[in-house]
Amino acid sequence: MRRGCLRSKVIFLFGRVGRLLRYLSGSVHYARVHPWLWRDRLRRVRAAGLNAVQFYVEWNLHEPEPGVFSFEEERLDFQKFIRVRH
Repeated sequence: MRRGCLRSKVIFLFGRVGRLLRYLSGSVHYARVHPWLWRDRLRRVRAAGLNAVQFYVEWNLHEPEPGVFSFEEERLDFQKFIRVRH
């Protein structure tokens, strides 16, 4: 794959109302992107032809020490990331 290309993968084919729906997913790491760029990144995912986004919660950032939790920092607000519309 050329450098700088968006990596995507076919996750599964689903039957939906008599037709197959193909999920093409790209990954966005919300904690590594400034929150003001989240909408742009999700638009780029859509523009690349993908119809699903996968992300993981980087728990080591949310619990820096055992029993100490951090969700206040804006870039760690994954609920806000989920609510962003493309």
